[in-house]
Amino acid sequence: MTESSVPGAQDLAPQTERAAPLGSSAGRAATLLMAATLATRLLNFIGQIVLGAILLHEDFGLFAIANSVAGFIMVLRDGGMQTLIVQRGDRAYDELEGPGFWLGFAFNVAAGALLFALAPWIAALYAEPKLTRMLWVIASSIPLYSLEFVPMARLRMDMRFGALSVIEIMSGIVRYGGMIVGAVAGLGPMAFVAPLPAIAVLEGVAACLFARRTPWRRPPGVDRWRSFLGASSWLMVSSLAGNALYLGSQMALGLTAPVALVGLFFFGYSFMYQSGYLIISTAERVLLTVFSRLRAEPERQRSAVLRTLRAVSVLGFSACALLGAWFAPLESLIWKGKWAAVVGVAQVMAICYPLFTLHIIARSVITGWGRFRAHAISIAVSGIVIMLVSVVAGAVTRSPTVVAWIIGLAMALVSFVYLAWGVADLQIRPAELVREILPILACGAVGLFVGILADRLALAAVLARGLDPLDVSLRIRMIANGVRILAVGVSCVLVTVLTLRLLAPRGLLDCVEVLPGQLSGPTRRFLGLQSR
Repeated sequence: MTESSVPGAQDLAPQTERAAPLGSSAGRAATLLMAATLATRLLNFIGQIVLGAILLHEDFGLFAIANSVAGFIMVLRDGGMQTLIVQRGDRAYDELEGPGFWLGFAFNVAAGALLFALAPWIAALYAEPKLTRMLWVIASSIPLYSLEFVPMARLRMDMRFGALSVIEIMSGIVRYGGMIVGAVAGLGPMAFVAPLPAIAVLEGVAACLFARRTPWRRPPGVDRWRSFLGASSWLMVSSLAGNALYLGSQMALGLTAPVALVGLFFFGYSFMYQSGYLIISTAERVLLTVFSRLRAEPERQRSAVLRTLRAVSVLGFSACALLGAWFAPLESLIWKGKWAAVVGVAQVMAICYPLFTLHIIARSVITGWGRFRAHAISIAVSGIVIMLVSVVAGAVTRSPTVVAWIIGLAMALVSFVYLAWGVADLQIRPAELVREILPILACGAVGLFVGILADRLALAAVLARGLDPLDVSLRIRMIANGVRILAVGVSCVLVTVLTLRLLAPRGLLDCVEVLPGQLSGPTRRFLGLQSR
């Protein structure tokens, strides 16, 4: 960032006036998107309950591998045009709409064809013939996503997060409802991918209707495609690197570990991913827009980054601590010991995964500045490290918990390094990041520990009264595990909130201020927090 980009004194008054509208818009957007994502996560959880009861460990492992492998091909999806359109802003939209759509459509067709052709080879590499049909279904859905990416970009640029939320909820209903129907119908691992073509059509039609855009009617502007490829190529490399970061661990683990072990790790990882996805997806869609608008205002951007860091840390560690402590009684109640081996995975990820989510802050800053090449290279290195660690984990142990520790610590470490590098230009040093994160991490760890301890005490109490948490009777299981869930919830929440109030009050306040006005004030007063 050059010195000329720093605002002068004459600009301070206008910036102060602009701060409130942008901040309040971002807060409302975050609330809307978080509500929608929470709804889809609830649908996901319902789907996981049903699928976990019907499908096998191996079925989850096959989907984890298919999903991660397909992700590497799907980096070609839309050619990076959606992000490029958003990043270039309103002024460039009209000239990008037609050429961007047709270039993205060409990439989607190529990606679908490539995955379709490679599917048998990938299945042979993993010695799992079922992967072929799963990958073919995924391949067939990729061109269908062409309808959505330009209208979605328009909705994001206009900050129409209400429309985006409705689309997300409708998509979630079709996705998880279709998975459940497929599992009940006996499709096995195919149940995971069967709804994908319908989801693509639904999202595309809905986005076009909400945005009132028909980009396919615009001239393709083939002569301009080459000028877009420079920036979009790095966006695609960034997407490839992102898939290595987010999905590479499962694909790499499958190379050295049995597919059942992959399924166990994926099941526990997915359970914890519910809260992480809520934070990551909301932050990514809101922060990219906000940070792009603050490119010329480094002081405001620095302040926004630190506040976001604290808020995301509080949300992540608090939610994951509760979910990690809850997993054991929930597993007994819902799956009756079928996924008991995953308890350790969920508890490990309750600490490691919130640290991993923090990289999204640096990612939003860097892409908001348009530094796609630097972002792509750094994320690629991080993803490669995690994949190599995952290969080693699968080779040295058959314990899902140990695998989770190895991969989880690697994810947390590379995420922090990337975060420190990404915000360095804002004069935020690693020591400052540690000072902001460490107290919140400690609060989450204490909350998790107390929740686990409360569960063990409650378990001993219900067993002493002759109530078996794994009893075939649903009534007995509900009583036994209900006591455990209540004990965990009360103890974990109280301890986490209390320690946050004592050790990280600023982070707690940052979270409270994101709430709607009618909730923010009473909550702040109840917690004894002073407004800024």
